[in-house]
Amino acid sequence: MGFVTGQGTSTQKNEYQFTDVASQQALFYRLRQVDHDGAMTYHKPVQVQTALSGRVEAYPNPFRGVLTLSVRELADAPQRVTVYSLQGQQMEVYEAAHTDRQWDLSLPHLPAGIYLLEVTTLTERQHLRVVKQ
Repeated sequence: MGFVTGQGTSTQKNEYQFTDVASQQALFYRLRQVDHDGAMTYHKPVQVQTALSGRVEAYPNPFRGVLTLSVRELADAPQRVTVYSLQGQQMEVYEAAHTDRQWDLSLPHLPAGIYLLEVTTLTERQHLRVVKQ
């Protein structure tokens, strides 16, 4: 999944952040803390719900060359779409101030496989998994 380096022993509150580009809608995460001496502590699972779940749809899925993004409300229109491989490598970034409820992404150059889309609107982000044939 991922790793974040700790701040070491501290009496102050430390905040950590990790972005899971593979996330979709509601998921459960469990923190494993590894101390410098190798001791491990597992924390209880927490559920994380993406803010935009279901507001942006991608079709057809699987797709061949063109992938269409569709939104219900214009306020949810994507401002940026980042395409990632399953290994987390950024493949493409598309930016635009769209005023339509539909956006066609031309992706014929991507090899066949599974990709993750990070769709960013003016206020939120949603992650979608798509398959290129």
